[in-house]
Amino acid sequence: MAHSGEANMRLREELTRLLQSNPSSEKLERAWRVLQAVNESNIPFNSYGGLYQATASLVFGNLLDHILDSCSFRDIIAVSQLSRSLRVQTRQYFNRKLVVLLKRYVTDVGAFFQTMKKTGGIISGSTALAFIDRGGWTSQDLDLYVPQGLPRDEFLVHLAKEGYELEAVVDVKPPTDGEWWKYDQLSESVTRITKLRRKSRVDPSIATSIDLIEAKSQTSAILPILYFHATHVMNWISHDSIVLLYPTFTLKKVGVEHHYWGQRNWRDKYIRRGFTLKDTTEQLKLKCGSACPLLHRSTDDAGTLTFALIDGPITTPEPIKWQTRGVTPHQEKGVCKNPRCPRNPSCELRRLV
Repeated sequence: MAHSGEANMRLREELTRLLQSNPSSEKLERAWRVLQAVNESNIPFNSYGGLYQATASLVFGNLLDHILDSCSFRDIIAVSQLSRSLRVQTRQYFNRKLVVLLKRYVTDVGAFFQTMKKTGGIISGSTALAFIDRGGWTSQDLDLYVPQGLPRDEFLVHLAKEGYELEAVVDVKPPTDGEWWKYDQLSESVTRITKLRRKSRVDPSIATSIDLIEAKSQTSAILPILYFHATHVMNWISHDSIVLLYPTFTLKKVGVEHHYWGQRNWRDKYIRRGFTLKDTTEQLKLKCGSACPLLHRSTDDAGTLTFALIDGPITTPEPIKWQTRGVTPHQEKGVCKNPRCPRNPSCELRRLV
C-alpha cells in the first residue's frame, strides 16, 4: 500500500511540474497519455499480493484537480476537448470549484442552484470574471441577476432562510427629459437592486453581501449584461453553464469599453488585477473579432463561448441581439476604425494582400 501511495505521489508531482510552466494543449495531451498508461497498468494494492486495477476515475480523483489548478480557463477548455472522459471530468472540476466559491455566501449550495434553475437567475459581474480569470483575486460581493417580477421574491425567500437581511432597496429610474446628463446604462436594463447582508455567526464583524439585481425583462436575467461598462465583464454563470460573450479578449485579459457614458472610476480595480482596458477597438492592435462595432451580435452566436456544466441539454435563454457600442454615444455609426479589422475599408491587412 505504501509503495502504491509513493508511486501516486511521484506521478502527481511529475504531472504538476509538467504543467506548471505556461501549460499548453500539447502538454495537457501528454499528461493525458500518462494517465491512460497508468489506467492500463496494474498497481500493487497490498502486501498480500493482491492487484488493484487503477480506474480512470480514481486516477483523476487523485491527480486531475492538481493539474487543472495550475491551468488557465483556456487550457481547461482544451483539456475538455481531448476526450469524452476528460469532458466529464472538467465539468465535475468546475462544479466542485463553484461549490467552493458559493460556500462563501450560502450554506446550502444545492438549494441555491435549484433556486437559480427555478427562477432563471445567473451570477455575473466581478464574481463570474474572477472565476473565469483564475488570477488569484476574489470579488467582495456576489452579484445575482434575476428576471423581473416573481423570481426576485422567490430568491429573497431563499436568501432569508440563509440568514440574509435586507440592507437597502434601490429603484432604478430613467432620468427625466431635462436631466439627460444623469443617464446611466443601468436605467436601460435594470429595474431594482436589492442589497442583502449576512453577519458571520462566529465573528459578527465579518459579513457577506449579495446584490440581487432585477432585470428589465420578465423572461431573461441576461439583459443587464449587454449594458455592462466593458466587454471583459460580459460573462455569466447559470445553474448549468458558463458563458463568455467575448472569450478571445477576456481570456487574454483585455477589455473594450462598451456602452458606458458615465464616470470611469471602475477601471482602476481591473487594471490592478492585470487587465488591459481600451476605449475603442481601434486601440487594440489586434483584429476586432467579435467586438467589431459593425457586427450585430447575438447571445447564441458563434462568437459566444458556452461551457456546459452538465451532461445533457442546457437551458438556453432567449437570444438577445446587441452591438459593441464604444465609449461614447457620439461614436460614428456604421464605421470600424480599427486598422487591422477586415471590415474596415482601409484595413492594413487588406493592403498587404
